[in-house]
Amino acid sequence: MDDVKRLYEGMACIADEFDCAIVGGDTTSWFGQAGDRRRHAGRADVASRADPRCDARNRRRDLRGGPLGGSIAGRHLTFTPRLELASRLVLEPELHALMDLSDRALHDLHRMCAASRCDAELSAEAIEEVVSSSTRTLASEDGIRPIEHALNDGEDFELLVAGGQGLPANELGLVRVGRMTAPSQEGKTTICLCDRQGRFSFIEPRGYEHFR
Repeated sequence: MDDVKRLYEGMACIADEFDCAIVGGDTTSWFGQAGDRRRHAGRADVASRADPRCDARNRRRDLRGGPLGGSIAGRHLTFTPRLELASRLVLEPELHALMDLSDRALHDLHRMCAASRCDAELSAEAIEEVVSSSTRTLASEDGIRPIEHALNDGEDFELLVAGGQGLPANELGLVRVGRMTAPSQEGKTTICLCDRQGRFSFIEPRGYEHFR
C-alpha cells in the first residue's frame, strides 16, 4: 500500500505541475512487476493550424527533433513533457506537421510520412549528434551502434517536427535531422539514411504495434 500511495502522490504532483486532471487509465504487469498507464486531460491554450501529422506532403520540409534514445537506460522515466516547446511551435507559420516520438523514432517518422503521402531522407551524421548521453553509454556496453538505439529504442517523448526553412530552429532548440521528399513509389512509404560518405540506404521502420 505504501508503494501505491507513492505512485499516486507522484501522479498528483505531475498533474498539478501541468495543470491537468487524471481521468482514467489501466494497469498491467510484466516479469512480476506492476506497470501503469494513465490518461490525462488538459486544455490547449492555442489552436494549431497544422494537421498533427498529415501536412508535410511533397514540400521537402525539414525534419527536426531533440535528443534520441536512452529509454532502455531509464531516460523515459525522467523526461519532461515538451509542452512549452509545442505551444511555441503551433504559433509558427512554417510548422506543417508535428507529433511526439513514443513508439520508436523511425516507426513514428514512417507514420508521419504515410499520413502525409511522402518519403523521408535522414542524415546519419545529424542523428548521431542528437544521440543522448545515456544512449552512448548503453551502446558502449551492448555493442549496438548509437544510431540504432536512437532510431529504434522508443519512448523518447521528444517532438518530431516538419517545417519550412523559415522555422526558427535554433531559437526553438531544434536540430535538423533530415527532410521530407516527394513519394518515390505509389502507395508505399520509403525512408532512406544518408551516411557520412553521401551513400543512401533504405531502412525499415521497427516499433511497437499496439494491436499485435
